[in-house]
Amino acid sequence: MINNFLTNKNNLWALIVLSYFLVGYVCISLGLTKMQLFILYMVISVSNGVTYLFGYKRGIIFTTQNRPKFIQELDKLNELITKQRRENSCKSCNRLDGTCGCIKENTNCNSGLCDITNDDE
Repeated sequence: MINNFLTNKNNLWALIVLSYFLVGYVCISLGLTKMQLFILYMVISVSNGVTYLFGYKRGIIFTTQNRPKFIQELDKLNELITKQRRENSCKSCNRLDGTCGCIKENTNCNSGLCDITNDDE
């Protein structure tokens, strides 16, 4: 439940706004001037920005490190699809889509070989 709450972008923005208001309320109750409060907000904003960039950088590094594994899995999937297409290809014309051109010629495709008999007869 907490994971779903924290993965929602709008919830995170609401938490940020709420925390800024709480910091402002506490600082005003302590007697800080508006200029001091503005400086405090700027320091907190810079800190949040640096934290965001640090997390962004770590995400890019993580993705870059795992990219070769992902590409290897995609290559295996491509080989499997190509192998299945070759097994289902037409024996006479070697088309990989399994139709062996029969649809254009208005013919039937029987066991990978084009049957030139007409369906209308």
